[in-house]
Amino acid sequence: MTQSNTEPKWQPLAQQALERLRSLPGGPRQTEEDDPFTEHALLLDEEPLPEAKAKRRVIAKTSQTDQAGKSKKRIPKPRPHPRTQPRDLTLLFRLCATFGTQSDVDKLLNAGALTLIEVGDASMSAILELFETALFDREVTFGSDTYLPKGAPGSTLVALTLTEPEYRRDTRDQRSKIIAALESPHPVLLLAPSFDQVPRDILNCLPPPQRLAPASRDILLALTRQVYSPSASEARKVQQMLPDPASDLSWPRLAAALRERTAASFAAKLVSLTTQDSRDGPTLADIEGFGAAEDAAQQMVSDLQDWRAGDLAWSEVQRSVLFHGAPGTGKSFLASAMGNSAGVSMVRGSFAAWQAAGHLGDMLKAMRETFQNAVQARPSILVIDEVDALGDRASPEKHNANYTHQVINGFLELMDGLKNLEGLMVVGTCNFPDRIDAAAMRPGRFDLKVEVPLPGAAAIRRMLRDGLPEAIVAPDLEHLVSAAAGRSAAEIDGALRAARTRARSQDRALQVSDLLTQFGAEARNSALEYRIAIHECGHAIVHQFLGMGRANRVALTTTGGGTWVSSPRTEGLIADCENQLIHLLAGRAAERVVLGAPTAGAGGSETSDLAQATRKAAEIDTKLGLGAEGLAWTDLDHSLYLHDPENAARVRDRLESAEARAISILSAHEALLKNMGNALFKARMLEGEALEYWMRKIEAANDGKGAGQKRRMSGPAFMPDNPTSGYPSGSGP
Repeated sequence: MTQSNTEPKWQPLAQQALERLRSLPGGPRQTEEDDPFTEHALLLDEEPLPEAKAKRRVIAKTSQTDQAGKSKKRIPKPRPHPRTQPRDLTLLFRLCATFGTQSDVDKLLNAGALTLIEVGDASMSAILELFETALFDREVTFGSDTYLPKGAPGSTLVALTLTEPEYRRDTRDQRSKIIAALESPHPVLLLAPSFDQVPRDILNCLPPPQRLAPASRDILLALTRQVYSPSASEARKVQQMLPDPASDLSWPRLAAALRERTAASFAAKLVSLTTQDSRDGPTLADIEGFGAAEDAAQQMVSDLQDWRAGDLAWSEVQRSVLFHGAPGTGKSFLASAMGNSAGVSMVRGSFAAWQAAGHLGDMLKAMRETFQNAVQARPSILVIDEVDALGDRASPEKHNANYTHQVINGFLELMDGLKNLEGLMVVGTCNFPDRIDAAAMRPGRFDLKVEVPLPGAAAIRRMLRDGLPEAIVAPDLEHLVSAAAGRSAAEIDGALRAARTRARSQDRALQVSDLLTQFGAEARNSALEYRIAIHECGHAIVHQFLGMGRANRVALTTTGGGTWVSSPRTEGLIADCENQLIHLLAGRAAERVVLGAPTAGAGGSETSDLAQATRKAAEIDTKLGLGAEGLAWTDLDHSLYLHDPENAARVRDRLESAEARAISILSAHEALLKNMGNALFKARMLEGEALEYWMRKIEAANDGKGAGQKRRMSGPAFMPDNPTSGYPSGSGP
């Protein structure tokens, strides 16, 4: 840390405020014997007087007996005046840093002035007392919503404290209080933990709030001088040690550090207390191979750090992201790493926890409390897990519709309340982003939507390297990486723990075979895995041949297989819809070409290839205006639509035609399909340069021109609900 030689702008104001406190009737005694704070008036730069340092001794003494055997009275240790207790001193310095100069404080008394201050978890009553006793350089008459004084202009202030309303009547009372204050002829000061609790129509009429300055290094140094009176050299050393920025520094931590007996030990304790959270969890430095999700996390943390340093305006910061993906891929782990890397508070909530609070009112209250905690902890990251449990107002499911609507409306209101608050990022996680209400997904609520895929080779290698003994040699590590391919981060972590437990139970060191057993390497079904490899490579090849984009990863997984693709937006023509059907059925077609017959692997669940293809084929008629129903749109479920034999025959013809087209493409390039399938079977995952090798082979086979390239242009996207096609769990030859 570097030491600043520049006095903070607020130092003169703080010195004046301290002098006013000590001049109050009944204030702290000014004798050398009785007032341990008299000699501490210097804030930042000056050397305390020698006699001041000499008096830093324990004044309270135990009862003693003089030579005559008479008991001496116990001399009580003088205590600082309540207004100069460390907690109030810290608050005073934060107020001084918020305003800067006496003239800025006096602006609160200007005619028509309306000032809002967000105080977080600081005591609003203590702040008002400091305004009354220390911050103004004149006598000021204070009023409230129920008492409007008749003081002279420039010496009267109406001050209100606003708390979180628990009931609807509290909101009405709060509204009435604010309106009464606005109707008064005097300047108004509003204090609140956060102004997002104020009714929206009222808040829109108010100026932007100021935020109570955090406990910066300069503030902590001023407090250190007041409490410990260090020498100039000691103060310089302490200034270098003190954490900054310390806006996430809670009073309990500061109070614990103030129990130390010296300035240096105070600073060391404070550093220990403010860094312990990041030592207890992962950081982004512990993460590797998460692709676009990792890039987004790194950028948001970098933006937050630049904003805290004053190098980036909050309006330029990327403020929210929704991480989505299959269960166990590491979404929550990634969110935790963001908070630890940024060095800020992380507040966590989930729809499951909020719903467990009780009925609708309890659920909404729990949700508000989580948001409020995040606001008060700024700078902070609010992590919201299971966002897909929010629901969707467009869902045809009408059961509990009123409950769902109120939950969604409450969530949207809370998200909107964060828009103008600096220092607060939102990270959402979910498994099924398509189940979330569209209003919650729009920019301004979740700006980025990024998939967290199954960990790639780099991520797996890092997880294994961190969890295995150093004695594991590189060839064994690569063997384990291949065996773990296609598994989620949670599965790999579980396998590591299980392997360590097995070795520990046998009182021996962890061996490679322990992990291979956990990864099921000895129980692989080669015939099934080869079929899945052919199936997935069929998707990747046809996708690129049709000019629909490129595969980013092709993998065998514990539940089957998957192909992750990037697809450009299309015009939404009938040809684009047909290409989508061809791609979805390409895995099944690949099985026909290489193995002679397909299996049930393309069907099964509602997210399977066959289910998606059937749904899309029916939507051409029912929802897209490109089929037999013409311009008519219907919300009829596709399964009901297919009850009509004529409709079923038409959809079946589309699907059979699409599969025939996929078979035609793959039959013409059967050798490429087999070679790529063999490579995937051996490696279990193709990504990066290994996959790029096969993408170039596909381009060469197609002369570098994919059918459909001409349709790569802006316009409505026609893409599958789940961009990852795959061979589902439980299927086999």
